[in-house]
Amino acid sequence: MLLRRSVKEWIALLTNPQPEKQVPSDQMEVALLEFLDWLASQSDRLVLTFCWALLRAKSPRGWTNATDPIRWLSERGRLHGDLDRHALELAVTLADDADQMSWWPKERWLVADWSRDSQVYKICASHPSRVVRGWAARALGTLYVNCLDAGKVASPLTEILTWLQSLEQVHAGICGPFLEGAEWGMPAGGLAAYTASFDFRTWFLETLRTSSREVDLPHLLTLEFYAHEFFWRDSEAIREMLRMGRRHLALLTATEEPGKIYEMMDLLEEMARSEDPVISRVIHTYLEKREEHAGMEHLEQN
Repeated sequence: MLLRRSVKEWIALLTNPQPEKQVPSDQMEVALLEFLDWLASQSDRLVLTFCWALLRAKSPRGWTNATDPIRWLSERGRLHGDLDRHALELAVTLADDADQMSWWPKERWLVADWSRDSQVYKICASHPSRVVRGWAARALGTLYVNCLDAGKVASPLTEILTWLQSLEQVHAGICGPFLEGAEWGMPAGGLAAYTASFDFRTWFLETLRTSSREVDLPHLLTLEFYAHEFFWRDSEAIREMLRMGRRHLALLTATEEPGKIYEMMDLLEEMARSEDPVISRVIHTYLEKREEHAGMEHLEQN
């Protein structure tokens, strides 16, 4: 039965503070090693999902070097580059920082200082690993918006967003996590309370045009996620997304709000006539079903 467990089930088993006592240790070791051998051949995202869950749970505890899942994957060369074991361990500490800041009381923020406290996260935002960069940006967003609330930021918002854009142009995956940490787009509070005079439309489009598409990371939101929510009523922006080659984003944005189909009909009819069969098929399905993101499954199949 152990051999048939899914990745999700193995995560639950390995992070459970009271593991299943009825499973003999020798059977567990054999099954775990066979599972890890299979996992090593899977996608980076699946491997990262597994390792991230164990590391964030501060697990495993008490494993030998031979059966420590993280060490096993690392020693067999599966954890390298973006998924280097030491990089993942660093990223976990940044995620812990972001979580802790979310619970800081007002008194703690009164002794925080953006210029001083942001330095570690700024350095990590240029780390070779995208996992470290993403979580450094997430922590930066939380730090920045709360320092704004406490009146502890000297750097203008325009300066910060221009700097983030420059990082995104080198390594995609910075701006989305920053906006997430800063709670941009929330109905009340967050970064939105300070951005009324900032031209986010131009910033979004220029950043998207001059950077590559992000690789999704577990538990982090992307720039495209925020862009599709920002532009869902902006036909010309969606046309621009198509011109810059961001087909997925354009379709996600165009199919965001069925209640606005009549308002967006000129654009939708253009897309339905597209020479790209995937775009045409997605929009035809959306217009037929009139449900949020209906038709997007056609994109995932190609």
